[in-house]
Amino acid sequence: MSDAGHVVTGVDGSAVALNAARWAAREAVRRQARLRIVYADRTAGPVLPELPGLHLPPEHLDKVREQVTHWLGIAERAVREQEPDL
Repeated sequence: MSDAGHVVTGVDGSAVALNAARWAAREAVRRQARLRIVYADRTAGPVLPELPGLHLPPEHLDKVREQVTHWLGIAERAVREQEPDL
């Protein structure tokens, strides 16, 4: 890796996002940069924006965390299969 920074891509469990992660991996290799795969969703946060101070139940957050970890793992495996040296 060089000091070229990062290429960032997001996943949401969709095939389109997985293809974007694969494209980002190729781009990271081309740039000799690191790849960062992220997930962001306002509903996954600990507070509902429209109701400040109202915290989501821990079981909801646990399920969201489990699903997101699953999606990130799928993307990571796909990227590593395509670009093993990344």
